[in-house]
Amino acid sequence: MFCQLRKGARRCVAPRPTASPTSASLFFLSCSPLSRAFAISQDLSYTVKNRAHKKNDPDAPARLALLAGVTMCLQPGELAALVGPSGSGKSTLLDVLAGRKTVGSTTGLIRYAGTAPTTAFLRRYTGYVEQDDTLIPNLTVAEMIAYTAALKVPVTTSKADRAARVGAVIDQLALAGCRGVRIGSVLARGISGGQAKRTNIALALVSRPKVLFLDEPTSGLDSYTSNKVMDIVAGLAKSGLTVCATVHSPTSHIYSLFDRLTMLAAGRVLWSGPAGGEPITFLEGALPGVPRFLAGGSPDAPQGAGQAAVVTDNAAEWLVDVTTAADRDGQAGSLADAFAASPAAAAASKEVEALLASNRPPLPAAATKALATKSATTTPWFWGVWTLLTHRGARDLRDPEFLGPRIGDSEYHIWRGWWAVSGRGSARPFFHQKNPLLPLHHFFSFRNLRGRPDCGPLLPTGDKGRRRERCAVCWGGEGRARGAWSPQRSAS
Repeated sequence: MFCQLRKGARRCVAPRPTASPTSASLFFLSCSPLSRAFAISQDLSYTVKNRAHKKNDPDAPARLALLAGVTMCLQPGELAALVGPSGSGKSTLLDVLAGRKTVGSTTGLIRYAGTAPTTAFLRRYTGYVEQDDTLIPNLTVAEMIAYTAALKVPVTTSKADRAARVGAVIDQLALAGCRGVRIGSVLARGISGGQAKRTNIALALVSRPKVLFLDEPTSGLDSYTSNKVMDIVAGLAKSGLTVCATVHSPTSHIYSLFDRLTMLAAGRVLWSGPAGGEPITFLEGALPGVPRFLAGGSPDAPQGAGQAAVVTDNAAEWLVDVTTAADRDGQAGSLADAFAASPAAAAASKEVEALLASNRPPLPAAATKALATKSATTTPWFWGVWTLLTHRGARDLRDPEFLGPRIGDSEYHIWRGWWAVSGRGSARPFFHQKNPLLPLHHFFSFRNLRGRPDCGPLLPTGDKGRRRERCAVCWGGEGRARGAWSPQRSAS
């Protein structure tokens, strides 16, 4: 149903969707929240070194601010959305909240249940769904989830309980119809894009995190599939999970699922508060010339700031168009200043202060234990090696698509080394453009065809898959804590 205006009211009313059987049956994933306010950021800023400062432009600033003064909160049972134009800082904010940034300098407060989180807590009790698919092509959907469960679920969990958890995730994410289908790759057709997105979400949920971060879960999907994926995400939030997702271009239906909305542009907050009609009302009066949102009829607002008056039934489309146009016209800072001086910003700051005051120690025993964890993983390193061999080893060694490029690459480099040291030629003339063997070198060294051919037959394939497993601390021995998260952490 489209977003419509009430008679005599100046607010856009987004009807709440009725509970579907899929979303209503997700309560097995419910985790008791650590407290009423799960995650809070206050005056959060993130800067990185400007490489152009010394190289090309000495007058350029020494540091670039990717985030500036972000104040927001995430609560259990709510679907919070980060919306904004490309380059606005949505993914950066998500990475900072999840503790995934290893470079740059961060200032401000990040509190989980009123406590500064440790790196081990963020890695162990938060789930992160990356924008790009990081699935292993030669495994089936069920095998992929079981492989991740073996790495993330505590070793003390019985095999039957682990299998039951995998089956429950498959059923609740509507993956039962493709559980035995290979994921596939660009060379071998497998599951669809929507099934791949749901499988990526299943990998994050199998460890039952306390908070779930999703980076562009609708990227690359059509509107129907995007709506179905976000229906499932909204159902996860209603089950008690804290969910925060970045969405670049939400549909009208997806926008109606949002409980809390944070709009960003140029790293600054344009709106932070409830979703629905309030952000539209604020933006209409924030700056002169901003077109009014009209659910049908004729434009009756002046044009300006390079924007035409908008007549649309899609509130999400109107928000994205207005913020994107303001960002391109250099008015993002003016919109951010207008929000900072608005009653909505004062209300958001007051809400954060109240939540910080209500979540002071002592906390419940379960919350105290989780926040004080010293290990980011629940499995030792040797268990990870055993899991890799039992879940991946035999399958990889029998897969010609996996093993062929690696054997060919190794044999080719051995032959090239022998050619260089035997006196028949040197490596430098070998790369001459007229050398007839140069196409052979390009063929075996083509990295994007099937992962990196030189990574070895027993290592996880693809840089993205290795990065996901490393960031999620799937391997024991990688996640010993080094104390609390430091707001002043800086990397040279």
